[in-house]
Amino acid sequence: MGCYELKELVDDVHLQLILATPIPSNTTPDSVYWRLSENGEFPIKTTTWAAHELDIKNSPSWEYNWIWHLDIMPKLKIFLWQLCHTSLPTRGTLLNRGLQIDLICPLCNVEIEDVDHLFLRCSAAQEVWGLPNEHNWVCINAGTNSINNVQNWLSDLRTSTPLVPLDRVVALLWSTWKVRNNIVFQNEKFNSVATLIRAKKVSVEWQIRHKLTQSLQPLNPRFSTTNPKKTYWMAWKKPPEGSIKLSFDEFKSINSSNIRRLYYT
Repeated sequence: MGCYELKELVDDVHLQLILATPIPSNTTPDSVYWRLSENGEFPIKTTTWAAHELDIKNSPSWEYNWIWHLDIMPKLKIFLWQLCHTSLPTRGTLLNRGLQIDLICPLCNVEIEDVDHLFLRCSAAQEVWGLPNEHNWVCINAGTNSINNVQNWLSDLRTSTPLVPLDRVVALLWSTWKVRNNIVFQNEKFNSVATLIRAKKVSVEWQIRHKLTQSLQPLNPRFSTTNPKKTYWMAWKKPPEGSIKLSFDEFKSINSSNIRRLYYT
């Protein structure tokens, strides 16, 4: 397309920008590059960044990225992601989204339900956090008045001394959320012991899964795949006239040293 044809399609400003585009001297073919990603590929999430005019490249990384490195079930990671984003649909969060609902916590029926109240300050939550201390499962003080923010509390636990099994803490948070939902949607009654048992169950199931996965990996594999043998396909050919062709196959049993042959005429 020539310059005169471009004039019919764009204005003078854009025409000058097009004509000012440098022509590369090498013969490397052109390729599509997405400028919102570092490697030029097109991840769907970058469209959200563009729609909200977010400068992700120059913004600091999310401070809770460590949640993806925890050795916990994927569904617990998703729950923790929602928790750290304050996006769990507690009654306080739903009110901020425009829903006109009862704000009182369904566990204690006293205070407004938000993330920090539900998991830390609620009397029912404090009862739950007291049980793992008694059972020596998780030794922490989650119900103290000095803890005001559950996200910062979790970050502090990562570097606490002595180290706290964070996977168990997350399991107990998730179990508390499950109990809360059962109370709201299934009219169940609060039971702190059942909350602890559910957390222990999900934690043990994940540990068993790891042990089973490791046990299924052979320590000394019988057949090595480092140097796989090539397979040669041979078609049957008719023998020359006046001769007899004898075809046979041979195999060896793994548990026996005997060699067996099958003959075909």
